[in-house]
Amino acid sequence: GGRGRGGRAGRADGGRGRGGRADGRGHNQNVTQAIAPSIAGRQRTIVNPITYEEMIDSVVDDEVGSKYVNEIIKIIQWMYQSEQDWLAESILDVYPALAQEGPQENSRQHRHRIKAVITSMLKNARTVPVVHVDRITVKGVMEYLASQAHFSTGKPLGIGSYNSKRSAFNHLFRLHNGVGTPHEFANQVKVAWKGFARRITKETPAQRLRRRRRQHQQERAANTNNNNEDGDDDDLEDDEISASSLESDDDNDRNEFKEGKEPMSPELLRFLCKKAVMKGTQEFLFLACFMLWSWNLVCRGHNTARIRFS
Repeated sequence: GGRGRGGRAGRADGGRGRGGRADGRGHNQNVTQAIAPSIAGRQRTIVNPITYEEMIDSVVDDEVGSKYVNEIIKIIQWMYQSEQDWLAESILDVYPALAQEGPQENSRQHRHRIKAVITSMLKNARTVPVVHVDRITVKGVMEYLASQAHFSTGKPLGIGSYNSKRSAFNHLFRLHNGVGTPHEFANQVKVAWKGFARRITKETPAQRLRRRRRQHQQERAANTNNNNEDGDDDDLEDDEISASSLESDDDNDRNEFKEGKEPMSPELLRFLCKKAVMKGTQEFLFLACFMLWSWNLVCRGHNTARIRFS
């Protein structure tokens, strides 16, 4: 093809003129399409890939997430009583009806209904917030943690339980902003947490006794006001909360977090040596001797192990 009419024919045959230029463009496109697969290489893709929404939903395990929701329900109840301005309108509108047990419901069915509603609301918290997370303060979080106690005994919880409640707050933030607690907020909670854990784990036996006396007095007053009946428990004097009560407290506190090393008491040493001697086997007799050597020489176990006759 050439210029003029021949150039127009060049669209099909290739040549100079408009037809040649058009064919050049088509040739370049074919080259691009031929090169692209070779750059990527051979690959296969999943037919139904994981969606972004599914990734976000899987950040927390389902079982752990369910436990977080249980704790968030308690947090929302506490907010409604103490920090109502932290709650969004979406939960304030339904909370009164949600808190009331239905006429055909038992307590278990009522709890399931509450959890189902709160879970559904939390799933849409990014668009319809349940809580104004920007209004939550570090002081409020720590006050909530400090107010929590064992349901039946009224004793402080273990440090692990408090840590789970703190994690539930982080999950509540994550459900609203997709990230979690802001960096500065988390640092302030971390600082306050150190003091909180230190105070919780260093309650002395005398402090526990005073706390139990106060609790007993409060329970006795509550029973008097509610029942107006005199029972055997109402005649219990403060002095009768004796060492046995403290021993019960100590038994319940064994799982509490303790910071640093705990020295072995002489009573524990005698108990272990007695049990080892009662066993009577060579291994247990050696154990008793080993502990007595370490105790009397005031040395560590690896130093006791180096003792030789020669």
